[in-house]
Amino acid sequence: MIHIKEFKRFYTFKVVFETNSFSRAAKILFLTQSAVSNQIKQLEKDLDLQLFNRNGRNFISPTAEGEILYDEVIRHFQAWSTTMQLLNKEADRNQHCTIAASGSFSISYFPELIAYLIKQHPNVTFTVNESNTETIYNDVLKHDVDFGFIERELPANSKLEQTEIMQDQLAYVGDKKSDLWLIREEHSADNFFNTAYLNEHNINPETFVYTNNNDFTLRLLDNGTGNTIISMSSIKRYYPHWLKDKSRVIIPLKGNYMRNFYLLGGNRAIGMHGEIYESIKAWALTQERNEAIH
Repeated sequence: MIHIKEFKRFYTFKVVFETNSFSRAAKILFLTQSAVSNQIKQLEKDLDLQLFNRNGRNFISPTAEGEILYDEVIRHFQAWSTTMQLLNKEADRNQHCTIAASGSFSISYFPELIAYLIKQHPNVTFTVNESNTETIYNDVLKHDVDFGFIERELPANSKLEQTEIMQDQLAYVGDKKSDLWLIREEHSADNFFNTAYLNEHNINPETFVYTNNNDFTLRLLDNGTGNTIISMSSIKRYYPHWLKDKSRVIIPLKGNYMRNFYLLGGNRAIGMHGEIYESIKAWALTQERNEAIH
């Protein structure tokens, strides 16, 4: 049986592993750096294993043994959390779930999804935010976010479930006479696809306008400003008149520009919020069927 002191050491190990830093872990745990270091040293002594490589004063990296232990610690904490929820019949009333979405998914589908989840899970408090694909991937990996929606597949990781849920067609939109290009910030999926399109077609715009929000990009386009590659679903939902009045050029793209949305979930989040995870997948399936009909 694990004693309270050992439980605390394993939790300290988890935080150190996720931050790769004794000093950052100390801030999160409200401990001194020496106290964190001593707990890790004692854990290594008890297990007779080296869990971290110390590469200088401020940088550490996990050993192979540390990687294995982390997976086991997460599994046991997940089981413990599930057990506590089963023991406490009122646990549902205090559930909290954080969901993040990247730009195109956020503007096209996020409001509908959250409205659906609120109806399905009335006792859960949801926190929602918009970010770029790479940030969401890292936040889910660090357990800062429970579930995330991203617009391109990222490297497989044993600690994450990455599920393809919906297809999204991109389109060129704008005025071909204009030398101004609208582009999202670095590390966003839309930046990735815009850059790929420019390179493939040898386009060298004289001016770039960087945005961190797809809604603002669409409003600039509606004002007759610039060119970009953006989701067809957002055009159909919010600016369908563009397709009718032909006030701007719209060219639906094929091949690599028929991308997918992916649902990300950490193993811990899926264990804690399994019903919400299944609700999200059920909603996505319904959306796909509806769009196939239309």
